[in-house]
Amino acid sequence: MAGKPVVSLGYPKFDPLIYSLDTLVPFANLGQRDYWAPNRSRDGGRLSWFYRPIHVLLGWFFATIFVGAVTGLIRRD
Repeated sequence: MAGKPVVSLGYPKFDPLIYSLDTLVPFANLGQRDYWAPNRSRDGGRLSWFYRPIHVLLGWFFATIFVGAVTGLIRRD
């Protein structure tokens, strides 16, 4: 019998925007990436599975640029 998948109690509801922010912002833990991951057996899941590390690296890159700009290490001359 195929139906909606059952999620056990204790799991947060999946929110794609919050999941994306949770994987992008390095120092934030919004409670999505600990419980959810792309499903590689679905159509878009395989691409999402390979994109996720790139998304995390982009987050670290932008966080480094932000910290450098705020602290004055990066400035316009």
